[in-house]
Amino acid sequence: MDKQLYDLEPKDLDENLVWVFPMDDSVEDEETVRPVKDKEQLEDLQVIVKTIFEDQMGKKYYGYIYWGEPQNVEYLKPVMFFDESGESGIAFWNGMIEPESSDFDHADGILSSDSFPIRFESEDAFGLYPIKGELKGIYYIDSKDQIKFKGIPF
Repeated sequence: MDKQLYDLEPKDLDENLVWVFPMDDSVEDEETVRPVKDKEQLEDLQVIVKTIFEDQMGKKYYGYIYWGEPQNVEYLKPVMFFDESGESGIAFWNGMIEPESSDFDHADGILSSDSFPIRFESEDAFGLYPIKGELKGIYYIDSKDQIKFKGIPF
């Protein structure tokens, strides 16, 4: 059951903790992910793993990280869902684009500056040990190639 990465929902991650980017002729494009059924599917492929996020008020959210090393935000690219549909959430990695206030609009009423830092831990599955971390905002690479973050502006 292939899906597009942007179509994943929390229930998909409940049913299959790990998804792989197959990168072969059987997929639609590079955003196609496939649930992992056995460890052999993981060889030399990029994977995402279900991750539990928790804000400073103790509220928990589902999402995923790109599992691997190094365990830096630019490689893990954490994504946290706000609801069961998966349509609303926040991507904590913004690449080379500095976040703007509008990048936080969908978090209004859900997250506040008091929510941060948000802790996360990926699920332990198929021998992929849990990865833990903290997020202070949306991260990006600045003009001097330094990793920076911007926090919630409200």
